[in-house]
Amino acid sequence: MQIDPVISQTIFNVCDNDLDGKIEESLSDFTDYIIEDFNYSIFSIKYFETKKEAEDNIFAGIDKVSFLSTETSKSVYIRIQPGSCKETIIEIIFINNGLSQYNIITPVEICDIEIDGKEEVNLSDYINTLITNIDGLPTYYNNEDDAKKSVNSIHFTQTINSDKTFYIRFKQSGLCDNIAPISFKFKQPKRSTILKDVTICKNATTILDAGVGFDSYLWSNGATTSTIQNVPVGVYHVKLEYDGCFYTQEVNVIAAEDPIITSINIQGSTVTVIASGSTPPYLYALDNGNFQTSNIFTNVTLGNHIIHVKSNLGCVPVSKEFSVIKLLNFISPNGDGKNDVLDYSQLKNKINPKFTIFDRFGKLIFEGSEANNFTWNGMQNGFVVETTSYWYVIEWTESGSDQLQRFSNWLLVKSK
Repeated sequence: MQIDPVISQTIFNVCDNDLDGKIEESLSDFTDYIIEDFNYSIFSIKYFETKKEAEDNIFAGIDKVSFLSTETSKSVYIRIQPGSCKETIIEIIFINNGLSQYNIITPVEICDIEIDGKEEVNLSDYINTLITNIDGLPTYYNNEDDAKKSVNSIHFTQTINSDKTFYIRFKQSGLCDNIAPISFKFKQPKRSTILKDVTICKNATTILDAGVGFDSYLWSNGATTSTIQNVPVGVYHVKLEYDGCFYTQEVNVIAAEDPIITSINIQGSTVTVIASGSTPPYLYALDNGNFQTSNIFTNVTLGNHIIHVKSNLGCVPVSKEFSVIKLLNFISPNGDGKNDVLDYSQLKNKINPKFTIFDRFGKLIFEGSEANNFTWNGMQNGFVVETTSYWYVIEWTESGSDQLQRFSNWLLVKSK
């Protein structure tokens, strides 16, 4: 009794899965779908290119079906023979489903906004532009070969640092997989090399210049020129356009610090001024004199003076008073109105003043204070001291300075 095969399916949709321009399928993969309840022990199966070859059965047959992806279909013939019984020959049709379609888009320009040599792109942002009616989720690849083979897929978020083409593998309903290239043109904006932070005097203004070579300018104050004038202290931004990209650059206009007169050192008639802060080198002036680069003044007269210091920015100078005290070495307390007292009353205007007198044996005989106006009349305990030599020491600190000024000198007292 002959057992005839039950044919289930004779038409198959196939795809060029590796996108090499050729469709190739192993025919044995379809046998179970062609014959219902197929059993190798019952049926002998062979495939042939033509019906006549199947009927003649003069060679081993074929094991693959192969045709170009430009062809719409390809037929082969299956010869099914149960034992030695009569064969059944059926046409099997393979239909090329065709590739999914995509839109060709020009390279996407990506600007390196931070000018740090890289920029992040999200490939999924471009799916709707490239592909319509996508079926399922696409996959992304660094190169075309990986995309064709569906290997080494990458995340849709990528960082580029030069021109780059990625490949997206996708599918539309009823069609085969295809790959769509998406190219990016990496562009870098330009920053101004001459626009730098600037320090100006308080209450002054300056000019900010971004320089030439940009397609457009937009300053934070609304100006669209390369320079802005009458700019006071503050923080400013300019949006610079170059080759279709924009870069926002910040610039600070800083108020200059005042210099600080840290100390005024007095040695006799020589005065040395020490300054710090702000922007050196400094310029120095004494009283109403001209400014000079040296911080040393010689032959300074006795009495009160004012020192002026300014930075090299030429801002309003800072000033400080000081005084040069004359060192005396003779008094004659005889009441004639000449050289009767040793007068250092100027010490009252100093910080931590001291005025002491010692005899030749080192015994303290007078100490200056606010009460005695830092002035000695040559008396001790109500009596004029004897005619001889004495020794005195004066000390003080100028306002705003931590430098101790200390002088000692001999003193001749002639009481008669």
